[in-house]
Amino acid sequence: MVGIVAIIFKYGIFDDKVAKLLAVAFTQLIDTFLLGTVLYIVAIGLYELFIDPQIKTPAWLEIRSIDDLKERLLGTVPLCWW
Repeated sequence: MVGIVAIIFKYGIFDDKVAKLLAVAFTQLIDTFLLGTVLYIVAIGLYELFIDPQIKTPAWLEIRSIDDLKERLLGTVPLCWW
């Protein structure tokens, strides 16, 4: 991502091909961020369920059962489709 933006500024080239590459790079970056968010929620939820139920988490991330974890994950799925 940074490399593509650096090439744009260095050479001053911005055409349709570069715009498409930039759009794909931004999409991949956002997708990676959302995937990381989902994996983080899963990790915290599993840790809270099986290792330390007294871990300090925000109220929206308190997981008491596997069904709570499923609800949190289903809440993040629509974000991944945008």
